[in-house]
Amino acid sequence: MKAVRTISRKYYIRQSVSIFMICCMFFNLPVVLATPQGATQVGGTAVGGITVGDTTTVDMGNSNKAIINWNSIDTSSSQILQFLKAGGDFAVLNRVLSGNATQFDGSLFGNQGSIFIVNTHGIVFGPTAVIQARNFAASGLDMANQDFMNDIYKFSGGNGLVANYGNIAADKVALIGKQVFNAGTIQSRGGLVIMAAGDRVFLREQGSNVLVEVDGIKAPADHIDGVPDIASDVLNEGTIEAAAGNIVLAAGDVFSRAIENVGTLAASGGTISASAARVGQFGTVNVDAIQGSGGNVNLTATEVAVLGTDSITTANAGVNGDGGNIIVYSPDTAIFRDGAIVEAKGGSQS
Repeated sequence: MKAVRTISRKYYIRQSVSIFMICCMFFNLPVVLATPQGATQVGGTAVGGITVGDTTTVDMGNSNKAIINWNSIDTSSSQILQFLKAGGDFAVLNRVLSGNATQFDGSLFGNQGSIFIVNTHGIVFGPTAVIQARNFAASGLDMANQDFMNDIYKFSGGNGLVANYGNIAADKVALIGKQVFNAGTIQSRGGLVIMAAGDRVFLREQGSNVLVEVDGIKAPADHIDGVPDIASDVLNEGTIEAAAGNIVLAAGDVFSRAIENVGTLAASGGTISASAARVGQFGTVNVDAIQGSGGNVNLTATEVAVLGTDSITTANAGVNGDGGNIIVYSPDTAIFRDGAIVEAKGGSQS
């Protein structure tokens, strides 16, 4: 598992905008800056209008659901992509057809909308990216128009990696792709964060539960300049919070692919689960309750499950309540390294 943990934490920026502009002027080349381009609505009820610029605005008008194809939604750190509607919920599927990975360094404001971004060549949210919406999903796998219109969340086709170095805040957050990487911050107000990697990913609700079905991976994701190659299918190096909710990490188990946490996963009184061929917990997993009983941790691997040295996995109760449940299971090999901390304590008044 040590080889799986090897990854550069540095985010590479190949050249600054200022140097780029100087070179363009010196050599009399055209200056091209990141700006959303080429928006065409291809499905749903007609939106009120789309204005493209440093602040790109999609006016939803009376539309509750729309599908928009873009040539690009790349943004620089000062640019904004916003979706506006005067009251009411809405959903927008944004599909990028440039043939290149999306580099989103700006701000996305989704109002009360559910915002989907799909690019089968990959999506990178840079360190300056800020995402705020009611619900948000970014996928390196495609989504059929008809499935979107019918609220069927199936993702397949494509070879895109999704990487987040920025700040994402929404009620529900889903990052989906051939590989998924978080080195930023994800905050779920509504209590659900999903990181899922596979050839096909299917999300559906069953009662109060959300089911994540993932088919195995037959080939690695496309490489994206500036993003380090990772050995794991799902890797968290950042911070993910879903208060009293669920955090789900899932990957297909073909060719012994892996899930790895070296950052922080926190779901106070909620549930954190990870399922793959190999699952490595080398960071912090915390479902401690503030008042009631502790939550649940389920780390399940078909081959190897590991709690690394200095890892912290806790499901402690608040003042009142019982300790939660921590399950680390593999039918083959489960490893608890020296120094791994595991706690599920009851409250002092329980």
